[in-house]
Amino acid sequence: MSSRWDDLKREARVVERALDEKISAYASNARSMARSIRSFDDENPRPAKEQSEFQLALEIEQFLSSLADIIDRMAATCNGTMAQEAMLQRYRELHFDFNQQFKRSMSMIHEKTDAQKLFQRKEPDPSVDPEADALLRERGMLDASRAVAHDSINVAMAVKENLLSQRAQLDGSRGKVTTVGSSTAGINHLVDQIRRKKMRNNILIALTIAGCICFTLWWTILSRL
Repeated sequence: MSSRWDDLKREARVVERALDEKISAYASNARSMARSIRSFDDENPRPAKEQSEFQLALEIEQFLSSLADIIDRMAATCNGTMAQEAMLQRYRELHFDFNQQFKRSMSMIHEKTDAQKLFQRKEPDPSVDPEADALLRERGMLDASRAVAHDSINVAMAVKENLLSQRAQLDGSRGKVTTVGSSTAGINHLVDQIRRKKMRNNILIALTIAGCICFTLWWTILSRL
Protein backbone atom coordinates (compact mmCIF):
# COMPACT_ATOMS: atom_id res chain seq x y z
CA MET A 1 0.00 0.00 0.00
CA SER A 2 2.86 2.40 0.84
CA SER A 3 4.58 1.62 -2.47
CA ARG A 4 1.34 2.28 -4.35
CA TRP A 5 0.95 5.64 -2.60
CA ASP A 6 4.53 6.63 -3.51
CA ASP A 7 3.91 5.73 -7.17
CA LEU A 8 0.78 7.84 -7.25
CA LYS A 9 2.61 10.71 -5.56
CA ARG A 10 5.34 10.64 -8.25
CA GLU A 11 2.71 10.61 -11.00
CA ALA A 12 0.95 13.55 -9.40
CA ARG A 13 4.21 15.54 -9.25
CA VAL A 14 4.90 14.92 -12.93
CA VAL A 15 1.40 16.02 -13.92
CA GLU A 16 1.62 19.03 -11.59
CA ARG A 17 4.84 20.26 -13.25
CA ALA A 18 3.37 19.72 -16.71
CA LEU A 19 0.19 21.60 -15.84
CA ASP A 20 2.10 24.46 -14.25
CA GLU A 21 4.23 24.86 -17.40
CA LYS A 22 1.42 24.52 -19.95
CA ILE A 23 -1.13 26.68 -18.09
CA SER A 24 1.52 29.38 -17.66
CA ALA A 25 2.17 29.29 -21.41
CA TYR A 26 -1.56 29.39 -22.15
CA ALA A 27 -2.08 32.32 -19.78
CA SER A 28 0.87 34.12 -21.40
CA ASN A 29 -0.83 33.75 -24.79
CA ALA A 30 -4.05 35.14 -23.33
CA ARG A 31 -2.24 38.16 -21.87
CA SER A 32 -0.46 38.73 -25.17
CA MET A 33 -3.80 38.81 -26.99
CA ALA A 34 -5.19 41.18 -24.38
CA ARG A 35 -2.34 43.63 -24.97
CA SER A 36 -2.55 43.57 -28.75
CA ILE A 37 -5.73 42.84 -30.75
CA ARG A 38 -4.90 42.21 -34.39
CA SER A 39 -6.79 40.76 -37.34
CA PHE A 40 -5.40 37.84 -39.30
CA ASP A 41 -6.20 36.55 -42.77
CA ASP A 42 -4.59 34.33 -45.40
CA GLU A 43 -2.00 36.99 -46.26
CA ASN A 44 -1.24 37.71 -42.59
CA PRO A 45 -1.44 34.34 -40.80
CA ARG A 46 -1.54 33.89 -37.07
CA PRO A 47 1.87 33.35 -35.44
CA ALA A 48 2.88 29.76 -34.72
CA LYS A 49 2.64 30.38 -30.98
CA GLU A 50 -1.02 31.40 -31.29
CA GLN A 51 -1.76 28.63 -33.81
CA SER A 52 -0.85 26.09 -31.10
CA GLU A 53 -3.41 27.45 -28.60
CA PHE A 54 -6.00 24.85 -29.51
CA GLN A 55 -3.53 21.98 -29.17
CA LEU A 56 -2.22 23.42 -25.91
CA ALA A 57 -5.75 23.65 -24.54
CA LEU A 58 -6.36 19.99 -25.42
CA GLU A 59 -3.17 18.96 -23.63
CA ILE A 60 -4.15 20.96 -20.55
CA GLU A 61 -7.57 19.31 -20.46
CA GLN A 62 -5.93 15.87 -20.73
CA PHE A 63 -3.53 16.63 -17.88
CA LEU A 64 -6.38 17.99 -15.73
CA SER A 65 -8.29 14.76 -16.35
CA SER A 66 -5.18 12.73 -15.48
CA LEU A 67 -4.67 14.68 -12.25
CA ALA A 68 -8.32 14.14 -11.28
CA ASP A 69 -7.91 10.40 -11.89
CA ILE A 70 -4.72 10.31 -9.80
CA ILE A 71 -6.51 12.16 -6.98
CA ASP A 72 -9.30 9.57 -7.03
CA ARG A 73 -6.77 6.73 -6.85
CA MET A 74 -4.87 8.48 -4.07
CA ALA A 75 -8.13 8.85 -2.12
CA ALA A 76 -8.74 5.10 -2.50
CA THR A 77 -5.18 4.29 -1.40
CA CYS A 78 -4.96 6.80 1.48
CA ASN A 79 -4.56 5.07 4.86
CA GLY A 80 -5.92 8.03 6.83
CA THR A 81 -2.66 9.48 8.16
CA MET A 82 -2.42 13.23 8.54
CA ALA A 83 0.45 13.51 6.04
CA GLN A 84 -1.42 11.64 3.33
CA GLU A 85 -4.66 13.51 4.01
CA ALA A 86 -2.80 16.83 3.78
CA MET A 87 -1.14 15.83 0.49
CA LEU A 88 -4.46 14.63 -0.93
CA GLN A 89 -6.10 17.93 0.02
CA ARG A 90 -3.19 19.84 -1.54
CA TYR A 91 -3.62 18.11 -4.89
CA ARG A 92 -7.36 18.68 -4.80
CA GLU A 93 -6.75 22.40 -4.28
CA LEU A 94 -4.10 22.42 -7.02
CA HIS A 95 -6.51 20.77 -9.43
CA PHE A 96 -9.15 23.37 -8.60
CA ASP A 97 -6.69 26.28 -9.01
CA PHE A 98 -5.29 24.93 -12.29
CA ASN A 99 -8.80 24.43 -13.65
CA GLN A 100 -9.93 27.95 -12.69
CA GLN A 101 -6.81 29.57 -14.17
CA PHE A 102 -7.25 27.57 -17.39
CA LYS A 103 -10.92 28.62 -17.68
CA ARG A 104 -10.07 32.29 -17.10
CA SER A 105 -7.37 32.22 -19.79
CA MET A 106 -9.65 30.37 -22.21
CA SER A 107 -12.43 32.91 -21.63
CA MET A 108 -10.01 35.78 -22.25
CA ILE A 109 -8.80 34.22 -25.50
CA HIS A 110 -12.37 33.65 -26.71
CA GLU A 111 -13.31 37.25 -25.91
CA LYS A 112 -10.32 38.65 -27.79
CA THR A 113 -10.95 36.35 -30.75
CA ASP A 114 -14.55 37.59 -30.93
CA ALA A 115 -13.30 41.17 -30.67
CA GLN A 116 -10.96 40.58 -33.63
CA LYS A 117 -13.84 39.29 -35.72
CA LEU A 118 -16.12 42.15 -34.71
CA PHE A 119 -13.88 45.19 -34.93
CA GLN A 120 -10.82 44.38 -37.04
CA ARG A 121 -11.94 42.05 -39.80
CA LYS A 122 -10.41 42.70 -43.21
CA GLU A 123 -13.06 40.93 -45.31
CA PRO A 124 -14.89 43.48 -47.50
CA ASP A 125 -18.09 41.43 -47.34
CA PRO A 126 -19.40 40.74 -43.82
CA SER A 127 -21.25 37.66 -45.09
CA VAL A 128 -17.93 35.91 -45.65
CA ASP A 129 -17.81 35.11 -41.93
CA PRO A 130 -21.19 33.84 -40.66
CA GLU A 131 -19.98 33.74 -37.08
CA ALA A 132 -18.87 37.36 -37.29
CA ASP A 133 -22.24 38.23 -38.85
CA ALA A 134 -24.01 36.68 -35.89
CA LEU A 135 -21.81 38.59 -33.49
CA LEU A 136 -22.42 41.82 -35.39
CA ARG A 137 -26.17 41.28 -35.28
CA GLU A 138 -25.93 40.58 -31.59
CA ARG A 139 -23.89 43.74 -31.13
CA GLY A 140 -26.52 45.71 -33.07
CA MET A 141 -29.28 44.36 -30.85
CA LEU A 142 -27.25 45.21 -27.77
CA ASP A 143 -26.67 48.76 -29.07
CA ALA A 144 -30.40 49.11 -29.75
CA SER A 145 -31.25 47.82 -26.28
CA ARG A 146 -28.74 50.18 -24.76
CA ALA A 147 -30.27 53.10 -26.67
CA VAL A 148 -33.75 52.15 -25.46
CA ALA A 149 -32.47 51.83 -21.91
CA HIS A 150 -30.77 55.23 -22.23
CA ASP A 151 -34.01 56.82 -23.44
CA SER A 152 -35.93 55.17 -20.61
CA ILE A 153 -33.42 56.50 -18.11
CA ASN A 154 -33.77 60.00 -19.58
CA VAL A 155 -37.57 59.79 -19.31
CA ALA A 156 -37.30 58.53 -15.75
CA MET A 157 -34.93 61.37 -14.85
CA ALA A 158 -37.33 63.92 -16.39
CA VAL A 159 -40.22 62.44 -14.39
CA LYS A 160 -38.07 62.54 -11.27
CA GLU A 161 -37.21 66.21 -11.84
CA ASN A 162 -40.90 66.98 -12.39
CA LEU A 163 -41.86 65.19 -9.18
CA LEU A 164 -39.14 67.00 -7.26
CA SER A 165 -40.41 70.32 -8.65
CA GLN A 166 -43.97 69.49 -7.60
CA ARG A 167 -42.73 68.47 -4.18
CA ALA A 168 -40.92 71.79 -3.81
CA GLN A 169 -44.11 73.64 -4.79
CA LEU A 170 -46.14 71.64 -2.26
CA ASP A 171 -43.57 72.34 0.43
CA GLY A 172 -43.80 76.04 -0.41
CA SER A 173 -47.61 75.96 -0.25
CA ARG A 174 -47.45 74.09 3.06
CA GLY A 175 -45.13 76.76 4.40
CA LYS A 176 -47.52 79.51 3.33
CA VAL A 177 -50.46 77.71 4.93
CA THR A 178 -48.47 77.33 8.13
CA THR A 179 -47.61 81.04 8.05
CA VAL A 180 -51.25 82.00 7.49
CA GLY A 181 -52.30 79.67 10.31
CA SER A 182 -49.73 81.23 12.61
CA SER A 183 -50.96 84.72 11.67
CA THR A 184 -54.57 83.68 12.26
CA ALA A 185 -53.67 82.29 15.67
CA GLY A 186 -51.98 85.60 16.54
CA ILE A 187 -55.04 87.56 15.41
CA ASN A 188 -57.34 85.33 17.45
CA HIS A 189 -55.18 85.87 20.51
CA LEU A 190 -55.28 89.64 19.98
CA VAL A 191 -59.08 89.58 19.57
CA ASP A 192 -59.41 87.59 22.81
CA GLN A 193 -57.26 90.12 24.64
CA ILE A 194 -59.37 93.00 23.27
CA ARG A 195 -62.57 91.19 24.27
CA ARG A 196 -61.32 90.62 27.82
CA LYS A 197 -60.16 94.21 28.15
CA LYS A 198 -63.48 95.49 26.88
CA MET A 199 -65.33 93.26 29.36
CA ARG A 200 -63.15 94.54 32.18
CA ASN A 201 -63.83 98.14 31.17
CA ASN A 202 -67.57 97.46 31.04
CA ILE A 203 -67.47 95.96 34.54
CA LEU A 204 -65.56 98.99 35.85
CA ILE A 205 -68.07 101.37 34.23
CA ALA A 206 -71.02 99.41 35.66
CA LEU A 207 -69.50 99.42 39.14
CA THR A 208 -68.85 103.18 38.87
CA ILE A 209 -72.42 103.89 37.78
CA ALA A 210 -73.79 101.65 40.54
CA GLY A 211 -71.60 103.47 43.10
CA CYS A 212 -72.81 106.84 41.86
CA ILE A 213 -76.45 105.73 42.08
CA CYS A 214 -75.95 104.39 45.60
CA PHE A 215 -74.18 107.60 46.66
CA THR A 216 -77.00 109.74 45.15
CA LEU A 217 -79.70 107.75 46.95
CA TRP A 218 -77.78 107.92 50.23
CA TRP A 219 -77.27 111.68 49.87
CA THR A 220 -80.95 112.28 49.01
CA ILE A 221 -82.18 110.28 52.00
CA LEU A 222 -79.68 111.96 54.28
CA SER A 223 -80.67 115.51 53.14
CA ARG A 224 -84.40 114.89 53.88
CA LEU A 225 -83.62 113.92 57.40
